[in-house]
Amino acid sequence: MGALQLGQIVHGRRLIIVVDGWEGAGRRELLKALCAGLDPTHVRAHSLEETGWGRHGHWLAPFWSKLGRAGETSLFLHSWHEQAAHARVANLLTSKQWSRAADEINEFENTQAEHGAKIVKLFLHVTAPVQRERLQARASDPWQRWRLRDEELRGLDARDAWQAAWSTLLGETDTRWAPWTIIDANDAQTALVTGLKAVREAMTKAIPVEPPADKDNVVVLNRTA
Repeated sequence: MGALQLGQIVHGRRLIIVVDGWEGAGRRELLKALCAGLDPTHVRAHSLEETGWGRHGHWLAPFWSKLGRAGETSLFLHSWHEQAAHARVANLLTSKQWSRAADEINEFENTQAEHGAKIVKLFLHVTAPVQRERLQARASDPWQRWRLRDEELRGLDARDAWQAAWSTLLGETDTRWAPWTIIDANDAQTALVTGLKAVREAMTKAIPVEPPADKDNVVVLNRTA
């Protein structure tokens, strides 16, 4: 992916990659694989936990501040979609706020797209038995236990509520400018390959393959008569 990123940097294209999905679906592993193939000096990786709905201004404000500049890639684990889903499951939203959340997400993403950003959204799906097995394995591993919060274990019992919230969001925020790619993550390796291919295909379509013309990237330091 390095050659594609070089084109992105040279042409000043912004890339926003969202990796959402079920806890235990392998989101962090996919992000690490993506970072391994990119120049880290042009990548911003963010993992924003629950920020409190509207407690510090508009609920999307924390994400606005994390967006990269021209030529940079912004990677998001725990994105604005998960923020909205979490608030829904935790009963932090009124019916009006919940019905408006998808519209606000679409407006936010459309603004980025209109200003030249390519948005790639991946959702890693695992079945309930697979999720439970992976989280239980994480809980029993002293080197992985730190990644597991009580809230995530409780979330296993609230899966139906999460499923309903995600189904609504995935349907209402699957837009022309920011479409979703749903990945079957029951097989971790297949999910990893599928996710990397999806990002590569999106970059290939969005980034020019030719270098800029000389007049655009050559600075004349000294002119002689």
